[in-house]
Amino acid sequence: MKSAGMELLSGDVSLLSTVGLTDSLRFYDQKKRLYEQAKDYLLHHSVDGVVLVDNQGFNIPLARFCHEHGIPCVYYMPPHVSIWGKWNAPKLMQWCRYLFVSFPEDYDVYRKYGETVAFFGHPLAEEIAGFLEERKIEKTSVPVIGLFPGSRYQEIENLLPEMVLAVKELPKEWKYMLAISHPDYEQMIREVLVQMGMIERIELSYDARDVLLRSSVVVASSGTLTLEAALFRKPVVLGYRISTLTYWIGHLLLREKLIGMPNILLHQRLFPELLQKDWNHREIVKWVRFFLEMDSEKQKQYNQSYERLWGLLYQKDGEEKVADCMLQVFGLWEESLPSM
Repeated sequence: MKSAGMELLSGDVSLLSTVGLTDSLRFYDQKKRLYEQAKDYLLHHSVDGVVLVDNQGFNIPLARFCHEHGIPCVYYMPPHVSIWGKWNAPKLMQWCRYLFVSFPEDYDVYRKYGETVAFFGHPLAEEIAGFLEERKIEKTSVPVIGLFPGSRYQEIENLLPEMVLAVKELPKEWKYMLAISHPDYEQMIREVLVQMGMIERIELSYDARDVLLRSSVVVASSGTLTLEAALFRKPVVLGYRISTLTYWIGHLLLREKLIGMPNILLHQRLFPELLQKDWNHREIVKWVRFFLEMDSEKQKQYNQSYERLWGLLYQKDGEEKVADCMLQVFGLWEESLPSM
């Protein structure tokens, strides 16, 4: 958004992202200050509207604040209420002028509480479709293993060492590429690789989609990246480690006992989910080899699943429809709302 011309009031706050209860305390004070700053700005500046994007811990309270103060707001990529937290659906439908969901099943849940919700596809599908029109998936002479340790401090701390141990057990002649999600993580990642004697063996990159394009198999922290990989038609070994308390609370709240976005969308364990102690180098190695050694029939089944994901998530000109709809909601566009 910054590259598109948005003015940042508080600089880059992406490093404050966390998952879980205990891990969220790490940046609680900073997040609290940012929330108060956002409220203060809205109280003292005239705005045509507020666009909330993802980040439910911050934006659900802000949606209520906007509603209570008569500030029109819309929510782009609101909580995935089809997975958990269905109680948020009626509140957000009341507080927000419009919701733009990214999963079709979320649309079905929100729609029970009103008409001001739309699904115009998932933005990643449209972006990746454009990317793949310009760059084709490359064939390689040796397997390429893409490593994606995450976009949060806790993910890199908890997941990267086992990834590196897995690389140690895999053939040296294979190629290994690690995607760095933010410049502030590079030193931390390099230190781990140096300590484990692997700095020369693993290539670092800031271009995640280039790494995805080149990869034969992806090893990744559970999150949006796993959905990107599936849309690139790449098999994923995904995993996560969080505090024991957070894990059990999540286990009780989730409607489906799945955490990978592709798995949730397809209602099947398409990719292995290595959680907590199961996230270890032996399991990673086992699944990497499984994907590389699949026979043609198994590969066909995976390709069919990738096509199902594309069918669920892709809509042509979806992002343009979202933008047009937002402008009309805020009274800045005269044309009628685009149809679903």
